[in-house]
Amino acid sequence: MNINYLIEVKNLEKKFGYFAAVDDVSISVKEKETVGIIGSNGAGKTTLVNLLTGQIKPDKGTVLFKGEDITHYNVEKRVACGIVRTFQLLHVFNNISLYENIALSALRKKENSDFPRKICFLNLKTNSDISKKVEETIEIFNLQKIKDKIVSELPFGVQRKIEIAMAWITEPQLFILDEPFAGINDFEIDEIIEILKMLVDKKTIIIIEHKISKLKKIVDKLFVMHEGKIICEGSCDEVLDHPSVRKSYWKMDWKMDSQKTTEIDT
Repeated sequence: MNINYLIEVKNLEKKFGYFAAVDDVSISVKEKETVGIIGSNGAGKTTLVNLLTGQIKPDKGTVLFKGEDITHYNVEKRVACGIVRTFQLLHVFNNISLYENIALSALRKKENSDFPRKICFLNLKTNSDISKKVEETIEIFNLQKIKDKIVSELPFGVQRKIEIAMAWITEPQLFILDEPFAGINDFEIDEIIEILKMLVDKKTIIIIEHKISKLKKIVDKLFVMHEGKIICEGSCDEVLDHPSVRKSYWKMDWKMDSQKTTEIDT
């Protein structure tokens, strides 16, 4: 059977000194699939994302994107391919408006370059191609009422939504979210979950996250990392009830029922 994988990772390895942060990892993600990667702190999740997005280079292994070997592509080339990410720490411009943040991302995509050195913010709203895309994105993320607010004046949870919107407007083929729920409350998380529900099945999405009960609402499949390795993969229920996951992730040896599983976040 011919399976259409958007991204394939084969035997990927990254060491820092003698420490193997990513140790012989192989994963495959199909087009328009949404997957979660979970694991305790230090399991290697963010290192894996950095390898996927070109922030760091592997010591061994291969990264294929749509069948093409991109192992040695830098960040810019991977973005040009359509691989876009968000970060654990917010990457927004605090001293300009919400609208201008999103418009800058659209402009960057249009010019296929880093943020231009010379920008006339007044022209961003008069550029019909950019303004249309910005308005559509602002509506998707339900940010219309505050689009002219300076970002530094907005709550942290809203800033997280802005960062996701900035990445989304670049029309990624592979959309990687690194701990999108970090530092925000349950209400704000649920708002982002509802947005992500509208985006799944439209793009291929990889989400690194600790809040498993939230992930269960949106992902098709889970991968579990432990000490740099993938120790389990499958549906949420299969993975969360797997003995190796209970032992390594929650330090449990007893079988959890479904109610207890959904209540556990780390």
